[in-house]
Amino acid sequence: MNKAEVQGQIQQDLLTFLDGQPEEMLTEVCNIVVRNFKNLDNTPDEVIAAAKQNVIRDIQEILEHMEDQTGEDCITTAELEAPSSPCLAADGDYSRLAETFYKDGADVVSYIGSTETKSEFIKYEELDYEVLVQIKELVSNWS
Repeated sequence: MNKAEVQGQIQQDLLTFLDGQPEEMLTEVCNIVVRNFKNLDNTPDEVIAAAKQNVIRDIQEILEHMEDQTGEDCITTAELEAPSSPCLAADGDYSRLAETFYKDGADVVSYIGSTETKSEFIKYEELDYEVLVQIKELVSNWS
């Protein structure tokens, strides 16, 4: 769903939930939803998708150049001497960190405290834009 569809769905759900309430109250609740949605980032989804593709392309070009120079098909945050790994999620002791970068995606490691609990490969297209930018900044430091 896009933002307009979500806004409409929330309004419909609230109207259903508040059925039987005074019309003034229903109108005000719908207006609150509209005002809050106007405060959201209005960047169209297509613009974000294009920006993501540009960052992914940059990451891939850097890693292709690295592979041509070194023969290695990946690089880790440790090899880059990064102060930290890009964080996909964190909640209390739980965290998911992108730690190894390949041309098409990253190995993401899940931790509880300092104990590794899971490792999985995630394609760059599935990562958030902010995480991709962090990865680009890290691999740009390769020399």
